[in-house]
Amino acid sequence: MEEEYAYIELQKGEIRVLEILPGQPHDPLQCHLRTISLGDEDIMSHYAAVSYAWGDDLSDRTIIVDGRRLSVKPNLEAALLEFRREPPRLIPECTDEKVSAAANSISILFKCHGGSFSEASRLDYEALENTMASWRTALDAALDQDSKEAASLEFPKDAEKMWNRIADREAIPRLYGEPVWLWIDGICINQKDDTERNAQVQMMARIYSKAQHLVIWLGPGDESTNIVLDIVSDFLRKDHEKENDFDAWLTTIYKNQQKDIFYDVLLHVLSAPWFCRAWINQEYCLGAQQSKIVASQVEPIMVCYGVKRIRDFVSRAVDPNGIIRKLPRTSVYVVAVRLLIARMEYELRRNGRILMNETSKGVYLLNTVAQMSESQCTDPRDRIYSCLGLASACFDQDFEDYVPPGLIVNYDISVEEVYSSFVRAITEETKRLDILVYCSGTLTKHVHRTWAPDWDVQGEEQIERFSQYVFMMANHPERSPFDVAPRTHSISTFVDDLTTLTISGFIYDRLTAGSSMIVRRMGEIKHMEELFLMQRGHSISGRRKFREALLRALRFDPKTSEEELKEFKKYLEESNDLRTLIRSVTEYYDNHRNVSRKGRDHYMIINSLLFKRTIVLTDGNSIIRPISDHAKSGNLICVILGCAMPMLLHPVDSHYEVHGAVYAPDIMHGEAMKALEEGKIELQDFELH
Repeated sequence: MEEEYAYIELQKGEIRVLEILPGQPHDPLQCHLRTISLGDEDIMSHYAAVSYAWGDDLSDRTIIVDGRRLSVKPNLEAALLEFRREPPRLIPECTDEKVSAAANSISILFKCHGGSFSEASRLDYEALENTMASWRTALDAALDQDSKEAASLEFPKDAEKMWNRIADREAIPRLYGEPVWLWIDGICINQKDDTERNAQVQMMARIYSKAQHLVIWLGPGDESTNIVLDIVSDFLRKDHEKENDFDAWLTTIYKNQQKDIFYDVLLHVLSAPWFCRAWINQEYCLGAQQSKIVASQVEPIMVCYGVKRIRDFVSRAVDPNGIIRKLPRTSVYVVAVRLLIARMEYELRRNGRILMNETSKGVYLLNTVAQMSESQCTDPRDRIYSCLGLASACFDQDFEDYVPPGLIVNYDISVEEVYSSFVRAITEETKRLDILVYCSGTLTKHVHRTWAPDWDVQGEEQIERFSQYVFMMANHPERSPFDVAPRTHSISTFVDDLTTLTISGFIYDRLTAGSSMIVRRMGEIKHMEELFLMQRGHSISGRRKFREALLRALRFDPKTSEEELKEFKKYLEESNDLRTLIRSVTEYYDNHRNVSRKGRDHYMIINSLLFKRTIVLTDGNSIIRPISDHAKSGNLICVILGCAMPMLLHPVDSHYEVHGAVYAPDIMHGEAMKALEEGKIELQDFELH
């Protein structure tokens, strides 16, 4: 059995690229690794970057690299076999390059296997060398005379037959097809060397942008997916001037029942694991960007599904009349939209069309991480690392490697340490603590520090909910719907080992003791009203103030008309639960309020932010809405410098735990800061654990 492949250490700025050596379908997979420098501009068009998913099957399959065995996952093995059958090229190479590559492949194969050849094969190889020498002499002479004649000089058929005879005898790859250079992370990075992984992950922006083209491998296909992709490819290839609506065009091919089957298969194609990967934003946006700038060529993205090749269809997929318009609005549609928007935003930033300030890079990185929170990755650290290259490319014209100060890029340390260092990095980059609003208030498998969001928790509602808000707050504070601490920067201290974070702010209020004050069911509102009236008085005015406070907490609108109060009373009587109540009030607001576009945008952000089923009474007799589901009686409502939302902090001995953000209608526009400015209260430090 062959020895295990031993990687040679890379120097700074170097990467490996893979050549798949020729072979028949049932031949063992034979490959060759070559080291190149990304600083060498001549290599820019000589490799393709492959974007793929590792897949659910994580068993090991063996390939041969330079005569030694290397383990890969089954989905990658399937891709390599397909790329050997038909190399993923956008532009075919000229003939003299093809034959030179074929001759080079024979030499590489002999170096890998020649030591074990039988005597008969050694004699055949000597004869083959003579044939090759004669061909090289003819090629050199042709090059001296006429480059066109050299380009037309075919590789000698006798040489191919002679090598294949040797290959059949020795059970090694036959010579046929064309070699191709690929960058594939699972092979070109030594996955067992964390030091190398740490270095290579910081180079991803340059690796993908310098590639000649991006190859997206969706997985092995079948007869039904082949038919569907042929139809999609045909639609994309033609300029359908008379019919640019894909569904209408499809009607000319299929009847309704057949169309339903078609869309079912298309949904299956678009549900491939690739669409769920954390790395795809970066890979899709940056793929072949520099070669696209340097040379005019076709769109440098090729999608491969089994034996089918198709040009990039993401941009066409989400058009009003696009390919997936008739599909259910599943995560597939969301991913397609996200990829398209990310690529457009990247190009706008690169072209200087989006105004940026000194904190923009940190804000962009935070939002990119948040938007990718529901994606999948084998290593939770990649939720952060997979976004670094895109942030680098958006802001640095030379695609320099980017790691924000404070972030630790190291696969050797724990996930909690990486996520904690990300909080430090974002706080230092943005001079704000808005990242705290992503904290859920619970301890998770990876993170036990309540001030560090766990980005690996699937389906955390607040992550998606806050993305648009945090972006607006940091980049366009004048357009933000609220800011409890206007015009302030964070004051924060991280201990060296990142076990604690100390922040500055003040206590505004406290959640009333007693679990009955955390209302999750309609029946509990009556009890809350009684306690509210104990402070305000059992009067018509007191009841009106309760409904106003409750409406503000549910609808975030401090200006309530008599008509709205009457409508709200009706909703209180008719609703069975808080969700129904919120929906009813939301619909009323949408239908009866004449709101400017700016106000409507703010409202949409807040509404998506706070569509919760919990309301809480405070010691100050206010009604507030916790963002997290984990608010507890006795939580302190705190205003934190550099954080636009109030935070719930829970005192534990001499320190505090973060229990999530909260919507407190009375202070969302900086009202609480007046007391601080007037010297009525003082700042205090909160040590967070």
